[in-house]
Amino acid sequence: MNKMKVNIAVCDDDAVFREMLMSDLNNYAANSEYDMNINSFSNGLELMISEIQYNLIFLDYKMGIMNGMETAKKLRNKGVSCPIIFVTGFNEIVYDVYEINAFRFIKKPVEKEVLTKALDDFFKMYKNRKTIAFVSRGNTVSVYSDEIVYVESKFVGCVVHTLHEFYKIMQSLNAFEALLPENSFFRCSNKLTINLKYVRGFEGNCVLLTNGEFFKIKNGAKLEAMKEAYDAYKDAGNLN
Repeated sequence: MNKMKVNIAVCDDDAVFREMLMSDLNNYAANSEYDMNINSFSNGLELMISEIQYNLIFLDYKMGIMNGMETAKKLRNKGVSCPIIFVTGFNEIVYDVYEINAFRFIKKPVEKEVLTKALDDFFKMYKNRKTIAFVSRGNTVSVYSDEIVYVESKFVGCVVHTLHEFYKIMQSLNAFEALLPENSFFRCSNKLTINLKYVRGFEGNCVLLTNGEFFKIKNGAKLEAMKEAYDAYKDAGNLN
């Protein structure tokens, strides 16, 4: 049976830790359906210039040349949207990983059970990614549904907001919404559908997103329904 190929980067300035983590990843791969191509980097600059498209990145938060948060921001600005797992001994970064949409936060030393759970959750998501194709300004565009933050109705069509771009399309919001996976998006109003993955929480009658944006939901019943949908989404293990 052909194994599914996955590119993984490990970026940490501690050579001993890099080798230990790579060994753990190889052990996981040996007992799985995945063929892991694992590359290691000693700093963020090395990772930045790599031309390989990674499916998952393990990133140390505290590095000498360029710390993990700086590296992650530059990667996101470069268009790298793959999941990032921070591996560090510093508790405080749990508060700022929202800014770059980190997939997971793991403390050093890494426990085998914690790493296995993170990888299991990643591959569950990776296998189930859905591609959405549409036409924007005469060009056919394909994006992963889990990279769509929200979709808003505008004029005769709608605007698709992804992690790094937005696309104007001629489809109605109803038509585009039919392409999206069930239980991952919530229709907040006649003009707005939000990906529950990017909901950070609620404040008053506003829904707060991980990118810093927020939207007011005027309909109280709709707000309560969204909170219930968000809780169900979390309980299903979709948020990490």
